[in-house]
Amino acid sequence: MGRIRRTVIETAVIVAGGYFIYNNVISEETKAKLDNMVRTVQDAATKIQEIVAAQQPQPISEEENEANRETVERQWESIGY
Repeated sequence: MGRIRRTVIETAVIVAGGYFIYNNVISEETKAKLDNMVRTVQDAATKIQEIVAAQQPQPISEEENEANRETVERQWESIGY
């Protein structure tokens, strides 16, 4: 339990530090560059998700399933089962 608590506290400190640095230390130009970088990464991730989704196999229709079943049955019959 102590390890989880320590990890949560460390994460909170890192996030708070990053938030403070972003809002109070870095210049507006650097903020704009960081925002642009985040948008670029988000766009790339979205494109990758779209490509992966497009590659997913389409569901087989009932007619295709039936035709495949009949073909397999004929093949089994031709070898003696």
